[in-house]
Amino acid sequence: GGPSCSCFSMADRYGTFHPDDSVESLQGSTQTRKVWRRRVGICLVVTVGAFLMISMVTGLATMYLSSWGNGFSSAYGTFLRAEDSLPADMVALMDLEVNPCDNFYDYACGTFSKGKLQGDQLEFAHAWDGVSHNNTERLQPLIATSKQNVGIFYRSCMNDTAIAESGSEPLRPFVDQVESVKDLVSLTAVIYWMHKANVVVLYDWSVESDPHAPDTSALYLMQGGITMPAPSFYTSSKQNMKVKREGFKRVARNVLFEVCKLIKGCDTATWPATAADAALKVETELAERFASAEKQRTEHSTAYTIAEVQKLAPHLHLRRFINAMAGTYHSQEDTIADKIKIMIRNPAYFQALDKYLTEVKMDDMKAYLLFRLAFVLGADMDQHMEDMGFMLQRVITGQMNKVPRWKKCMHSATNALPDDVGKIFVEHFFSVKTKQAAERMLLRLKLAFKDDLDNVKWLAESTKDAAKEKLKAMFFAIGEPSHWNSDGNLKLSETRFLWNGLQLSEWYIHHSFLRLTGVTAKKRWGSTSPTMADAFYSYTANGLFVPAGILQAPFFSPTFEDPRNYGALGGILGHEITHGFDDQGRKFGGNGQFNNWWGEDDVKSFKKKAKCIVDFYSKQELDGRAVNGELTLGENIADMGGVKLAYTALTGKDSTGTDSAGGAGGGGGRGTYAA
Repeated sequence: GGPSCSCFSMADRYGTFHPDDSVESLQGSTQTRKVWRRRVGICLVVTVGAFLMISMVTGLATMYLSSWGNGFSSAYGTFLRAEDSLPADMVALMDLEVNPCDNFYDYACGTFSKGKLQGDQLEFAHAWDGVSHNNTERLQPLIATSKQNVGIFYRSCMNDTAIAESGSEPLRPFVDQVESVKDLVSLTAVIYWMHKANVVVLYDWSVESDPHAPDTSALYLMQGGITMPAPSFYTSSKQNMKVKREGFKRVARNVLFEVCKLIKGCDTATWPATAADAALKVETELAERFASAEKQRTEHSTAYTIAEVQKLAPHLHLRRFINAMAGTYHSQEDTIADKIKIMIRNPAYFQALDKYLTEVKMDDMKAYLLFRLAFVLGADMDQHMEDMGFMLQRVITGQMNKVPRWKKCMHSATNALPDDVGKIFVEHFFSVKTKQAAERMLLRLKLAFKDDLDNVKWLAESTKDAAKEKLKAMFFAIGEPSHWNSDGNLKLSETRFLWNGLQLSEWYIHHSFLRLTGVTAKKRWGSTSPTMADAFYSYTANGLFVPAGILQAPFFSPTFEDPRNYGALGGILGHEITHGFDDQGRKFGGNGQFNNWWGEDDVKSFKKKAKCIVDFYSKQELDGRAVNGELTLGENIADMGGVKLAYTALTGKDSTGTDSAGGAGGGGGRGTYAA
């Protein structure tokens, strides 16, 4: 399952890839993880692709190189010159002056790292930048002229005149609601209205598969409601974090100055600064109650009834909140909160939040709510409001310039209406030939994983058999959903961009709560658009989702030779398959149910080997800071497994040179450099 309502993340509101303020939900899929990780896509293509190509050439050197005479030698063997054996566009990104036996990363990515990076490109470390940008550029004229809702939505975003005429006036009804808060009961009503508008305050929520009964869905309640990316931005004593907090207060003062104009009797000379300090104070006190990222990654949610939730946090009035969120679409007599399962990973947060609400000054809470409201919705308002909010993006990320308006609107449209955009993309840029080639690759990767399991000596046979059953049950959803969501009943406006967003938020809430009363569709793509240049594995579905957006050059093409396809997309898809068996994925069975199918000795052996990976990555540094090997363990296991699977599936040999399941068959041919 995907996020319940992700039509607008912070990334899309301000045209950046700023992290979302919600926490990941590990019981769901890797697509629903709102973590702050973006993979270095283009360099992954070059590095792994070059590695596979050169590895195979090296392995066959005795047979071929003596007659070619264009190689160079080292203590490790003889290599072909890259310019004689690799595609020209890959060679252009390499540093051929570096000996790959001394520094393979610089050899594979040196020119890319030194000369290709532009200082104000958006995506962190240029993750998937080429493919993602190309997908967006090709789609833009099709979306801009579409007569469907996605075209209306896009044009409303581009309608600067209509947006400017509205100014900050669309905030007025929300501001009036916040100003009317007198006690915790009336506060609950405001929290509901803000969540309904997709403005996350105090906590977050989503509807996802129940890990203990994956054919059903549950309502997840999560810590949330802070603006900056992580608690450390609020609590760290480091000077750079202090600077960011001062930047937060400057932005908050400017935003709240505009809010003050909408409040009767508000003193614009003094209140904005006082309210900005209060907003930061409340966000800091929330952040101090957050569980650590390490704990959030490994903890699994506990099931609650609404009665138990009420006992856990009585002052949050969560029964009233849940019924209100569903109430727009249910009769007044309906009490859905009493009929559903509620999952909470961090109950200590809700206990602490409940106590905090009895202690916090109501004026401070109002300042926090007004800032969150104006900051989040302001990004979809006039340029003045948008520019003020963007200043915080500048403080946090260092980004100096906003993206072009058309690109921001394309990101907003894709996230607001993923299926509408996906249909257009698939129709114009995805072929049956591409899908069939990707299917063949995935089957090769799956077979390589099975063969690898056969060779694992430290697993008991019973555990191996269970792993093979899980692998056999794993499905692949390639390119596009089997069923498209229909938003035909939605009536959007060419002149009311913010209003359109609010309508879509309600639409997502409606469909999210409907899922609580039916059977889970395991192959549901959720908020994932087929245009995305990424792939996702779902624990509770035991399925791999591969959007058409990543089945594009330079990641993949049915006309590419196999080493290039396997070195790029093969490593990515192998990574996602491995997630099904990483330190968290191994806790889920073939039907997506959370259970322990490992023997006790197997678990001990797994943890011992995992510690080796933790220790290795913890020794690595980036910008003077050590990597947190515990926090990144799942991704590190998947990265290692992905490259290993791609190599085995391509060559028919495992990393030790032992024969495996035969050669590849996913692309256009193995090529001279693949022998």
